[in-house]
Amino acid sequence: MDTQIIIYGAGVPGLSLAFLLWREGVNVTLVDPYKPDSLSELKKNRNLSGHTTALMTPSIDVLNDLDVMADIHSLAGVLNAMRIVDVTTDRTQHIEKTFDALEIDQSHFGLNIPGNILRAALAYKVEKYPSVTTYYGQAVSDFSYNNDSSIIIRLDNGKQIKSQLVIGADGRRSLIRSLARINILEHDYNQDALTFLIDH
Repeated sequence: MDTQIIIYGAGVPGLSLAFLLWREGVNVTLVDPYKPDSLSELKKNRNLSGHTTALMTPSIDVLNDLDVMADIHSLAGVLNAMRIVDVTTDRTQHIEKTFDALEIDQSHFGLNIPGNILRAALAYKVEKYPSVTTYYGQAVSDFSYNNDSSIIIRLDNGKQIKSQLVIGADGRRSLIRSLARINILEHDYNQDALTFLIDH
């Protein structure tokens, strides 16, 4: 099978990019080892992820333009204010500052959206467009370069897909980056994040 662009990783970045490329007339193949959850089932059961994505207004504008937010807006939390807390490593200083969206003449900074519902909403829209081919439940096992500057990826089920470009949208432990032997620099900030879903 031939395609113009392969995107490996059907998270929010990969799905959004597939949608935007499709609108520009690009033939896209999307590959991900994990199938997105059903949007209708998530909305019915309200089985929302504790992992959320905070999107500022420009990103929300893109999702509105893609007609994605109408399905999930009621499940998002409004970001009216941002509170920055900085505690130095020796714990001798505690710096705290709150910013209100009204200070920049905005009703809110953006929305905080559960990750699984956002991914499901994007996947639901992408599935409607035939020029975006999806392979969920499939991983890339390897890829190689052809003399004509094209790329062939091999999936773990043996299928081969030829494209002009491969995009790794598969996160910080990117398999595509590893297979392409792209070096990275890492720094551990020794920080942990805790997330909560709270019902009032």
